[in-house]
Amino acid sequence: MTTYSPKEIAILKCLASRDEPMTARQLSTVLGYSIRSIRTYIKNINSCKEYNIISSQKGYTCYPRPTQLMQSSTIPQNKNERALLIFKELLIHEKNLFIEDLADSLCITSDTLIREIRKINQTLHDFHIQIKMDKNKIYVEGDEKNKRNAISSFIINDIKQSVFTYHIIERYYPDIDCLAIQHDITTVLQENNVILDDFSIFNLILHIIIVIHRHNDHPPIDKEASYIPYHSLELSKRICHKIENSLHISFSNSDISDFALLLCSRSLQKDENDSLALFLTNHANQDILILLKEIEKELKDTYHFSLDNEHLKLRFYVHMKNLLFRLQHHIKIMNPMIHEIKKHFYIYDVAIFIAGIISKKCQIRLSEDEIAYIAIHLILSFNEEMTQTAPLKVLLICPDYQNLEIYLKNRLQDTFPDLMVAIILHDFPMTLPDHIDIVLAAIKHDQILPYPYLYITPLFTEKDKTSISTILTQKKREYQKKRFKDTLTHFLKPQFFYYDKNENLDWENILKIITQNLYKEGYVPEKFYDMLVQRECLYSSAYDQIAIPHPLEPIAIQSAISIWIAPHGIIWKNQRKVVMIITLALTKKDLSDFKEIFDHITDVLVDDKSLTDLLKIQDYDFFINKLTELCSDK
Repeated sequence: MTTYSPKEIAILKCLASRDEPMTARQLSTVLGYSIRSIRTYIKNINSCKEYNIISSQKGYTCYPRPTQLMQSSTIPQNKNERALLIFKELLIHEKNLFIEDLADSLCITSDTLIREIRKINQTLHDFHIQIKMDKNKIYVEGDEKNKRNAISSFIINDIKQSVFTYHIIERYYPDIDCLAIQHDITTVLQENNVILDDFSIFNLILHIIIVIHRHNDHPPIDKEASYIPYHSLELSKRICHKIENSLHISFSNSDISDFALLLCSRSLQKDENDSLALFLTNHANQDILILLKEIEKELKDTYHFSLDNEHLKLRFYVHMKNLLFRLQHHIKIMNPMIHEIKKHFYIYDVAIFIAGIISKKCQIRLSEDEIAYIAIHLILSFNEEMTQTAPLKVLLICPDYQNLEIYLKNRLQDTFPDLMVAIILHDFPMTLPDHIDIVLAAIKHDQILPYPYLYITPLFTEKDKTSISTILTQKKREYQKKRFKDTLTHFLKPQFFYYDKNENLDWENILKIITQNLYKEGYVPEKFYDMLVQRECLYSSAYDQIAIPHPLEPIAIQSAISIWIAPHGIIWKNQRKVVMIITLALTKKDLSDFKEIFDHITDVLVDDKSLTDLLKIQDYDFFINKLTELCSDK
């Protein structure tokens, strides 16, 4: 194979990563080289004759596709990959790096590297650390505990994009036995009758491994915190003692206190869990109970969601107790499932609503990870009535003989719980009664009737059951498809459907246009735009390639959905690129109907192929039909 320079390899990999041609300007933007240099490197590549980079009006294309080169090269291909590598080298491995050497290894210019480091420092600002450059040297400056928190956050963010597994930790720390630490922790927890969920154990293990890795070179101040509950401190000491014996290391008092903080903010005694009702009666914090009552009232008033389930209420109390302890003591936790949880758009939004109540009451902002844990409670315990569908109504026709109609009605409803025998007749009617979905007859009819029916035998055989099951599935699909389309067209009017191929769109201007049209048509109050921006400043509404802007509370005069398709993408407030904006203007009374269709819509939109198909449609009616078809297939 021909030997290429790192910058030439970077160009080949960039072209190989795209299905469509790339212009010299696009390559320059991605890689940080000048357009002139791009053309020179391409000329050098073509002179080697192994790859032929063809130029056209649309840009450059490489033949053959350099797949082998892509697999063998480890050069980062975009800003995110470069940021991850810089972070890993500087903070986790703490290598002594020079700006020019790092720029060369990344195949970018020193000026591009400096610009990207400035952007990385914006991310590190929340951890009170930053990357410094001094006399061509590059290093991280900040408090040791802050560095450890940043490393933990970095690794969790990596895990969020993949499967939740301990092997990812081993990728960063191959010399530390992660599973041995897990075994020691779970053994001590079992011996002390303490419950800790998998995510909390994962956070604790990650924290312990980071401490072990950095302990010798970066010991923190050896100080024991005074506000930690005694039982949590003792539990932490037992865990540390067991790990010390297994791995032949030692922890400081400060380390033990840090681990104890994580334990007391997440753990639950088994006896406390087994008698939660008694626990609440005798030991509950009244301030937390008052806050829970307020959350319960607001949920019922706004979302018609009930916390009447006693077990849910009790478990949520324990979660709130630990959550408020974490906020009080600035303990950060990570949720490896946040990316998947956010796909439950409606439930995640209810969790944001709860977070807003807590923030207002406690004067503190919850992180997205904390909100995702609240969402898990809702996902696991969401009121069944919010997902129930109306039963299909049956007209049963059977002979008047020995209570046969009662026998068949009972057999039908016992076998098919989502079916309701609404009317029983002993002969075929001339016209079908209103609101009937299916006609089942234990009498054969030789004449052509003005409505379809299914013949079943009075014996109600297995063959009858199979036939009924087939027609039930078909009818349910037809019913759901029609109901979905009717509800969708009720919310989404033609005047609120937009298709814009402009490549320089601004998210704020788009929201202004949408709001002005909604206001002009009498759907929203004047303050609607300000409420949308307020929500974006608090928590971004952009998920994956979709943004779903809406106020924190349903304040619409009439309910409406606005859809803005931008196939070339829009950079949203949180710097995420989105291709579809679904603006929600809802009244309280329409929330349940809206949820029924929105669950289906979001299921479709998180599927890349379905989203790609929808992005091609510029006509309102075609869009409605395609979205209905895709949702009915889910």
